[in-house]
Amino acid sequence: MLPDLLGGFDDFGAGVGDFYGKIRWQTGKRSMLNVSVLGSIDSYSFSKPEEEGGLIYSKNELMGWKNLSGAVLWHVDGNKSIMTLKASFNSYSSYQEQHKYFHGVLNDLSLQSSLTECMFSFDRTGLPFRALKVDFGANLRYARFNP
Repeated sequence: MLPDLLGGFDDFGAGVGDFYGKIRWQTGKRSMLNVSVLGSIDSYSFSKPEEEGGLIYSKNELMGWKNLSGAVLWHVDGNKSIMTLKASFNSYSSYQEQHKYFHGVLNDLSLQSSLTECMFSFDRTGLPFRALKVDFGANLRYARFNP
């Protein structure tokens, strides 16, 4: 039954893998650290016979993608102030390749794209400063896209 579903593909191959992990650590009575990571890889390959000019050629194709994400959170609830630190990372990429004969000449096509993003934030609230309470923070973000 499976060969009928593949629609004439030869040499079909697939590879899939995922992993995930998370740790929460109570670093003190009023502080904690969370760390998480996720990774995923998928790849597929096949060839399909094609006819051109009375000759049968094999068209090879590859495709796949991968993703890696991670995050860190550190939170401290102090006596007079609260501090939160967050950082995250995400990287995604994909590819597609074709090797195909056209008018008897082998043509290679390769497409790749990627996206990378990093973020960081810091907040401090209720910090006592003389007769005032001061809140401050920062957010940073970096992103790169390669179509």
